[in-house]
Amino acid sequence: MQQDNARSDYFEEAADMEELLDEVMMIMEDSILRNNVNIRKNIIPEKEMLTVMPRSKLFNIMLNLIKNAAESVMSNKPDDRSIEISMDYDDRNVLISVSDNGRGISVDDMKHLFEYGFTTKEGGNGFGLHFCANTLKEMNGTIIVKSEGLGMGAEFLITIPRAGS
Repeated sequence: MQQDNARSDYFEEAADMEELLDEVMMIMEDSILRNNVNIRKNIIPEKEMLTVMPRSKLFNIMLNLIKNAAESVMSNKPDDRSIEISMDYDDRNVLISVSDNGRGISVDDMKHLFEYGFTTKEGGNGFGLHFCANTLKEMNGTIIVKSEGLGMGAEFLITIPRAGS
């Protein structure tokens, strides 16, 4: 499934965000189960929660955000590793939140989080969030991050234009 998404061309196509999230979750399922990560989905039902943009890019954005959240909660005890993924919509946008109760983000790091090459992870390369921010900007979307600080978890909020908006 991941190879199919990687191979797809970068053309705009209708992407059902709930279906795309399910595909990301299937790819991460083994890791999530093995590491005892509790993921809760809170999706407002919408018959047409569609976007029209490169599906493979959206897939990689969601994969990156959920993977980062899963890595962040690994510092918690096994019975206290939780991620919540919420999807909602307004007249113009699909609204997605990926929040975790992991290690959080310091005030200093928040300033640099989306910069090319910046990472807080040992062995990280600093490409993931930079890619997400640039790709969303290119597609008229946004990404912001909220964290009360170290040990307080984090929330990434993205907006993506809905099909027809």
